Amino acid sequence: MKIGVPSSKLKTESFEIAADEGEAIAIAVGYYLATGKVGKAYMDSNGLANALEPLTSLCLPYRIPVELIIAKRTDKPWHAVMGERTEEILKMINYEDKASIK
Repeated sequence: MKIGVPSSKLKTESFEIAADEGEAIAIAVGYYLATGKVGKAYMDSNGLANALEPLTSLCLPYRIPVELIIAKRTDKPWHAVMGERTEEILKMINYEDKASIK
């Protein structure tokens, strides 16, 4: 299962569309629980903040794997704050090994 939020940097990727990043995580978790297969959640780096709650309150404590595909965005001021700190945030929550940053 590949699900995420549309991104101009990920436009070559094919995935189902979610309303927001938290929903993408939740659907990937449900997919894992139903099938035992790891889902992939696609998002821009500025959407990582929306994914933090389900990652830290569901995925990490219950050891539910979700692979993150994150488009690192720093091209606009509204993307730069999160884009410049994406790796740092993932490291802080011990999720850096489960993410691919493009």
